Amino acid sequence: MALVATRFPVAGSGDPFARKIAVISLVVAVVSLFFNVVKEWWRGRRIRVELTEEQIDSTPHFVVAARNDGNTPVDVNGWGFRLTSWHGRPHEVRPGTVGLIAEAGLPRTVAGGTTMSPFAWSADRVRNDAATAFARARRVKVRGFVDLSTGRTVYSKKGTITIRD
Repeated sequence: MALVATRFPVAGSGDPFARKIAVISLVVAVVSLFFNVVKEWWRGRRIRVELTEEQIDSTPHFVVAARNDGNTPVDVNGWGFRLTSWHGRPHEVRPGTVGLIAEAGLPRTVAGGTTMSPFAWSADRVRNDAATAFARARRVKVRGFVDLSTGRTVYSKKGTITIRD
């Protein structure tokens, strides 16, 4: 019996046109994956916190609202106020579920592109807490915040309360 040698294709000796198409498709797939990862990171969790002073039942209240400008839903676990002065350490007031305007409890999910129903706390209570924490200060800055399930705390832009004797 005689052995017949058969010729197997050597690696790299394939069709050059097919190889170019394979390389181009690999580049397109990697660029697409990179684009999707960057897009999700860029438009992911973008929470904005707003602090306003409003009249509720003819009494002034500080209202904290959280807006999700991203695409990814975010869970809010807590909320409160951060009081700071030019001296002393910051003082945080965490009312918990006491000041909820809507009766839904915490944690609460904020879907992408929506605003969470706000939290409200009596402005007089916040001013009393500020006066207790910073007895010598005439001006105390108040910022609203929300605690996220990721462990991050997001603060509102700085506002100012003037405490008068």
